[in-house]
Amino acid sequence: MRQPTQWATKGLLKSAFILGPLSSMVDILTFAILWFGFGLQTSAQQGAFQASWFVVGLLTQMLVVYVLRTPASPFKDRANWRVYLGSLISLLIGGILVLTPLRQAVDFQATPTQFGWIAVVLVTAYLLVTNVVKNLTR
Repeated sequence: MRQPTQWATKGLLKSAFILGPLSSMVDILTFAILWFGFGLQTSAQQGAFQASWFVVGLLTQMLVVYVLRTPASPFKDRANWRVYLGSLISLLIGGILVLTPLRQAVDFQATPTQFGWIAVVLVTAYLLVTNVVKNLTR
């Protein structure tokens, strides 16, 4: 893209009314899985709960940008390499915070081993539904 394009506001309000609750549903589902599924309910387990929540939040917030930034598929209309680099650095910092002993600096604990797959499924489903909603509201 050599010059800025006109920001299309058609469907913006409709998108917000759908995507906002969709994001909240992912949050509620994540909470329920951590609370009821993994039993992370005590103050001694709050670090694992918070670290797991952080992972899902970071992934959804970082990756949804790629879905919403273009009317095309995020795989067909690629962002500038600087955008990818910024995202990669942010994800690496987040990963280091969760996966290394540095997690103690922010009171995180190790996430449940099985939660990784659940996070992948949650984030992937959220991104796919967001892409469908984006295309329906344009």
